[in-house]
Amino acid sequence: MPIKMDINYRLEATIEALHQETEFYLKQSLKLDVVSSQKTLESLETIEMRDMTVIIVLNGAIGFSIAFSFGRDLSAEILRIESAAYGLVIKESEYVKYIQAAIAEMVNVIIGRSCTLLQEEGRLINITTPMVIEKSGKLHRPKDASFSQLTIKTNYGEFDVNCIAPSIIFDKNSANDLQGDR
Repeated sequence: MPIKMDINYRLEATIEALHQETEFYLKQSLKLDVVSSQKTLESLETIEMRDMTVIIVLNGAIGFSIAFSFGRDLSAEILRIESAAYGLVIKESEYVKYIQAAIAEMVNVIIGRSCTLLQEEGRLINITTPMVIEKSGKLHRPKDASFSQLTIKTNYGEFDVNCIAPSIIFDKNSANDLQGDR
């Protein structure tokens, strides 16, 4: 029997959970101060990519990409905290590789905690392996996409949590529910 799914609600709830889990991870796991946060939905034409960006794609009832974009100082601090917690001594030649691993693991944990809102009984959510890009620049919004962004300022710099979804998700003029098969 077909079920009605309110896609807008589910994506908005997932984005909200993503924002909450990100702040929780920063405060509780890393013990960083969250100085401020700002949310932006749909009005963005471009997203500024900071020094290092981790991208994960979620596929399930709906599919979207999430890009966490970090400044270099914050990335270095995340590695310092994580390596101290495990007693790791990092060679200078492996420093960038370990920063990439630390921020990718942070994103994996946050996504894993957040995406439970998307899961429906009997339906899987596929989460891709994190891709780390070490380059700043701009990501331009594709024609049929929507952006949402959370910018968090910590005591070690800012970073962004960007969600890139099909435009139907945030289009308040379109049908708010889709049919799905169970």
